[in-house]
Amino acid sequence: MARKEINAIFNDNELNKMNYNYIELFDTATKINKTINDLVLESGESNMEVVQARAGEPTLDARLNKTDQEIQVIDGKVDENYDRLSSSLAEKATRTELNNIGVNQISKDKGKFDQTYMSEEFLQQMAGNTPINSIPAYDSIDEGKVTFKPVLSDETGKNLFNKRNVEFDKKLDDITKQPIVNADTYVTNYISIKPNTYYVLTLEQLAVSLFFYDGAKNYISKVDNAEAGEFTTPINARFIRFSAITETSLVTTQLEQNTIRTNQEPYTPMINGNLVSDYSINKEKINFPIVTGEVGKNLFDKSRVVYNKRCIKGGVAGFETSKDVFLSHPIKIDINSNYVINDSAITIQFYDINGDFISWLTGADAESFITPSTADHLYFSGLTSRIDTIQMEKNQTSTAYEPYKVIPSWYKEVEDSTKHKLNGLKWIVEGDSNSEYNGTAVNKYHDTIAQRTGIIVENHAQSGSGYLPYNPGDYTRQPMYERIPDYSVDADIITALGGGNNVSDLYNGVYPLGTLGDTDPNGSFYGALDNYFKLVIAKYPTKKIAALSQFKRGNHEAKEDLLQNMVRALKEVCGYHGIPVLDLYNGGNIHAHNADFVAQVMPDNVHINDIGHDLIADKIQTFLESL
Repeated sequence: MARKEINAIFNDNELNKMNYNYIELFDTATKINKTINDLVLESGESNMEVVQARAGEPTLDARLNKTDQEIQVIDGKVDENYDRLSSSLAEKATRTELNNIGVNQISKDKGKFDQTYMSEEFLQQMAGNTPINSIPAYDSIDEGKVTFKPVLSDETGKNLFNKRNVEFDKKLDDITKQPIVNADTYVTNYISIKPNTYYVLTLEQLAVSLFFYDGAKNYISKVDNAEAGEFTTPINARFIRFSAITETSLVTTQLEQNTIRTNQEPYTPMINGNLVSDYSINKEKINFPIVTGEVGKNLFDKSRVVYNKRCIKGGVAGFETSKDVFLSHPIKIDINSNYVINDSAITIQFYDINGDFISWLTGADAESFITPSTADHLYFSGLTSRIDTIQMEKNQTSTAYEPYKVIPSWYKEVEDSTKHKLNGLKWIVEGDSNSEYNGTAVNKYHDTIAQRTGIIVENHAQSGSGYLPYNPGDYTRQPMYERIPDYSVDADIITALGGGNNVSDLYNGVYPLGTLGDTDPNGSFYGALDNYFKLVIAKYPTKKIAALSQFKRGNHEAKEDLLQNMVRALKEVCGYHGIPVLDLYNGGNIHAHNADFVAQVMPDNVHINDIGHDLIADKIQTFLESL
């Protein structure tokens, strides 16, 4: 047999070779010893056997020495290979260590998972028809990662400019007032602003056109270049857009409501906290501010639906694919409460707070229903063709459609009148055409205040009327004091806003201004004031009585001295009788000497429109609350 060569660190095959060599060596040594023994026993009489024992060596002793040397070489190789084997085994993981290997010890570059590693249930979760819990890292969700944009509030941080919401290679056209193609410029979206408010725009190059729009996004006016750096918004502006050179750094652009230019901050939207729970995103995971508010009457947000999905019918939980339908977002509901949906082609599924299915409704049963006692939210599906008119509300019967909206908690267009101190009080409104119900404005100051507070308005104002008769002997335009008998006896607050119709007669000398102490209602302005307020006090000795001065008018600039004297007379007479006065002439925010203001707010130079009534309503409401 030939000797086996050992060529590598031991594996099973190499170990077998080594064992084979040991066997061969042992057998050879055994044969040699036997041969020697035989020769000794036979005293060397067998020459052939002696020759065989020497194996080519000159003497038997030389043969034995050579064999010892070969054995020593093999022993050395065995020791060397034993050390190498022991070292290799020491580097290998033990069974205990293999059982404790973590994911972070696995090289991601040695292989990737594909769908063949996943269970069918897990694949279904990834497809989206069943819940899967995604846990983002803290502060990992910014505005760029939010695709459900209705979750964002209208409120932002200091910088109102959102660089992610611009149209590139566009500019605002001076004719259409809308974006048109233009290389190397960009146009912003509609940016919400406050009217009659100072703003500052920071750009590296003020090569810019800035357009103002009203609440319906109708064009109002514009400013260009340097004028756009600092500006006051028009009295009826609600939005702006601007176009600028794209080379200008979008990163450093800032639009802020301020009177001075401040350090640039990135655009920071606020998320509507009402919707965060719907998406199961912990608020700690969001790195921009959260604002909460109240959802309006319509609880259905059509911008958050899933198209071509619907609720499965027949009491089976889940959703299925179908054409020309939509699936609503999860809608939070109260238990054991009446809700209505203004559509008959609806299917509803109710779920508890853990997301477990409770029950379902469809058809007429889904139009008006009472929620289950364990329900937390619902989904409903309907026809895509009707999505623009569908309304879900907490009510027993459907009411007029309103679009879905969220009113932030920091702002409410209409205050909760049931809690207001003026709620239920009766307010006598006296005055002229600026208080009378006529076509000069849709909502007058008292209408706005009534909507906000719940105060009840009894309006006795009459066009052309004043404290004095229109002129001596002409009673076709009744003076205000003659209407006092018509005032309800149960009034709580009585106010008069008049005097504007007496200006011309005083200016032309038909009536004198008079002095404090005059009492004749037809003799002077002072006398008419004294007469009116004495009669009101006599009828309402314990009620709240107040005077509102006339405000500035566009056609009275030449009569400024007289008008100031009339306001002074009102304050003196009311002061004598202990009646508070609100000076709208000097502090009513009615800028009648400004042509742009007059054109937008007082187009006939006399009567203010809805914008003007909004301006004075805030002041008058605060005044009434202070009585």
